Amino acid sequence: MPNELLEGFGKQAAAFAWLVAAVVPVAVILTIWKRPLLPRWKLATFRDADNRGRLIFAFFLAYIVAQSILMQLLDAGGFFQAIYGSEFPKLNAKENIPDNPPVRGQLRGMWTGLFFAPLMLIAAIALRTLELRPSRFLADIAIGMWAWLPLTLLTLGIYFLVTLVILAVGLTVDEHPLAKLTPAGDGFGGVIFILSACVAGPLMEEILFRGLLVSWATGRRYRPWILMGFAVVISFVSMNTAGTELRVLPTVFICLLGIGYWCITRIAKLYRPRFPGRTVGAIYSSSVLFAAIHSPVWPSPIPLFFLALGLGWLTARTCSITAAFVVHGLFNAVATLLLFRG
Repeated sequence: MPNELLEGFGKQAAAFAWLVAAVVPVAVILTIWKRPLLPRWKLATFRDADNRGRLIFAFFLAYIVAQSILMQLLDAGGFFQAIYGSEFPKLNAKENIPDNPPVRGQLRGMWTGLFFAPLMLIAAIALRTLELRPSRFLADIAIGMWAWLPLTLLTLGIYFLVTLVILAVGLTVDEHPLAKLTPAGDGFGGVIFILSACVAGPLMEEILFRGLLVSWATGRRYRPWILMGFAVVISFVSMNTAGTELRVLPTVFICLLGIGYWCITRIAKLYRPRFPGRTVGAIYSSSVLFAAIHSPVWPSPIPLFFLALGLGWLTARTCSITAAFVVHGLFNAVATLLLFRG
């Protein structure tokens, strides 16, 4: 098993190297053109988050409901059957196909995300729930490209070490359902896969987690604890049932992160006002929730928590989600390229 792990990590490194060769020249050009990339040092405090708190939280709830409704409408209208054939099952179909729930569910989710991401972006801009800086758009893209390099290496390295430990103690790791889609996909399916994994998915998650929840959690001191509570519930509900040894691990990990947040609040009180406690707490708690939603694919929540911390810091440092979106899209592109290369 360690040999297979090393082989898989080597393939990830190769996919990462291919993308580095394509991304770094663009980042260099943008850096020369738009320097200096970063403005004077300042960590965003989202001071108007208190006034927009109810609006932001309402948008968050509407996102969850609207995306589910859109998927239901696409399914009821026969959209998926028109794309993949009449044999594609409906949402309420009960078939004895072992991989049907995860694979068909991912297909529905990808299409729903492609339709929903532009609508979500327009609504977020119209409701003024995002920090957008058009004058720094290209500079933020360059920042995201440069930040993607260390954040990807850190995340993949943590994933490799955690997986090695899990296998060493006799436990198992999960395969992502998306891994089953690419080998059977045609050219059209491949385009949809890339757009969903590298554009629509990262866009929606950055609007939700960094654009909305970080801002919302900054407004009141108790709000990060609400996000932490949601994270515990989500990790408990979405626990993987592939093996009994995995049932409790995601929730244990999220609870340990909760203890870590309590330690951060103690540090913030000791070093106030130099320590931006609310901003750091909002980044931390939203990162915990981001990790929790990936609980079904264990041990992904562990490395993705550290990736989310980096994305949250980029958002607070640049006052925009552009850099975080670039990092997120390129990070997903590594896995996408790896899947397409078999």
